[in-house]
Amino acid sequence: MLTGTFTRTMGIVLGTALLVAAFVMSLWLGTTRMPLATLYTALFDHDPTRIAHLVVITERLPRASIAALVGASLAVAGALMQTLTRNPLASPGILGINAGAMFFVVVAVALLPATTPAHLVGAALTGACVAAALVVLLCGGTQGQTASLRVVLAGVAVTALFVSLSQGLLVIDQQSFESVLYWLAGSVSGREMSLVTPLLPLYLGAAIGCMALVRHANALLLGDEAVAGLGLSVA
Repeated sequence: MLTGTFTRTMGIVLGTALLVAAFVMSLWLGTTRMPLATLYTALFDHDPTRIAHLVVITERLPRASIAALVGASLAVAGALMQTLTRNPLASPGILGINAGAMFFVVVAVALLPATTPAHLVGAALTGACVAAALVVLLCGGTQGQTASLRVVLAGVAVTALFVSLSQGLLVIDQQSFESVLYWLAGSVSGREMSLVTPLLPLYLGAAIGCMALVRHANALLLGDEAVAGLGLSVA
């Protein structure tokens, strides 16, 4: 047990170190070259008249921060999905969440006057929630290993549904296809923190909810009988 705890702790330490190193490198390296001393002064003694400082603060720092936040969120979501469904294949792509988000973004661009990044983020979040709700409804009333398999099958079905609907809309409206293509490809280039700020309460709420679920989620891995014996609700 001590060996497992040590390995887990070292993994967390190593992962954190790699994250910090990648974050610093993303701020330091780029088309505009600068020494580390310039990077330090740009962060802690900002001078708005210096081009290098402006590049770091207005371009690289928001990009790196958004990438780290999104990456961390995807990692937590994937780990939680795989634990709750007891299936290593579970992911936002497998469970239809990505497809639901994509479909609502396509609808927002093609049928609604929603072209700003904030509107598209709201549409994607709504679509992800709708897709997740559909998967839950399709798997209602099941438990154990059967539920794990049905969750994946329901996710594949929901993914196929939303992908086909999205492709149909994009084929009909080529202008919308060109507008939404960059969004579907995914990029943090040119993004500003003002886009993420309204979502921070959601991130915080989700983080608190995930931390509260950790012990219960780990208990689910013991099996339905063990969970019921511990006094927890399997459903």
